[in-house]
Amino acid sequence: MSGTATLVALLPRGVGPLAVALIALVGLLVLGVLVAACLLCGACDLYNRLVGGRGSPRSVPEPSIRKAAVVIIVTALVRFVVVGCVVLVFASKGRQTDGISRETAILVEVISEAIGFLVMADLLRGALPTTFGRAILVILCYLLIVFLLAVVLGAIFGGLFLWFLRPPS
Repeated sequence: MSGTATLVALLPRGVGPLAVALIALVGLLVLGVLVAACLLCGACDLYNRLVGGRGSPRSVPEPSIRKAAVVIIVTALVRFVVVGCVVLVFASKGRQTDGISRETAILVEVISEAIGFLVMADLLRGALPTTFGRAILVILCYLLIVFLLAVVLGAIFGGLFLWFLRPPS
């Protein structure tokens, strides 16, 4: 009996592998939103430390995890809709010119990121509440934390990958 057949045999009757995959996907989405919300709270804390602490006149209030999760979810939904609209516009143009070029795909990504950045800044401005400029600085702290986390995780998993691929001694 293969490993997949064994896993399917463990499922309750009437529950197919697709249902398990959907439950796992929802669980991973919830986990991703919680991690992103924690990183956003950390970005607010980092910003406050950079401007002189929580009591500083330029500090921003730190959001609750719930508020940060709402900002993350709404930003993702708006970005999804915007990317869909932009892709539809460029795809209709691409049908007339035999497909979307690589430069056009990059342009779609840049437009999506710029709009997502502005939407997140506006949501933070209202949710924290703070000024639009401070919200942009909080997002830059968020992006810095995400970048550093990606570098660290990439180094760890890249090192493990290379270690497992090494020739046997």
